[in-house]
Amino acid sequence: MSMIPVPRNMKIQSMSPQMKIEFFTDEEIEGMKNYIQMQFKNSNKRSEIHRRYFALVITLLRTGCRIDEVLQLKARDFSLESNTVRLKTLKRRGEAFRVIPMHPELRSAILEYFLNSHIDPRSDENVFKMTRQGVDKYFK
Repeated sequence: MSMIPVPRNMKIQSMSPQMKIEFFTDEEIEGMKNYIQMQFKNSNKRSEIHRRYFALVITLLRTGCRIDEVLQLKARDFSLESNTVRLKTLKRRGEAFRVIPMHPELRSAILEYFLNSHIDPRSDENVFKMTRQGVDKYFK
């Protein structure tokens, strides 16, 4: 029996059907934002937590980042002077960064969050002090 040479870059195709990716509608996004805003307006004890999640949701929506990328953001990664966000890319070897423009809604949400949480924009402090599991639990 002879062997047939196969190039190394060929991959075996999966037999499983492609997983369908579902996206939030504009109405669902607005509903989520409104719900979180109502939570921090109506709750004195937990308002800080809801403010943090509101800033997190706006950051996710306006940057297109993965949750893990956003959770690694430091305060200094938000440049309020140049209206940019510096993001560490997680899916590469070594440290790779990209800089993206800051949407006005994101700038407003981050400024409000920094002021209410007493975060210095020039610090190395993590902006969102939470775990991935904590984020998943909040949104279930």
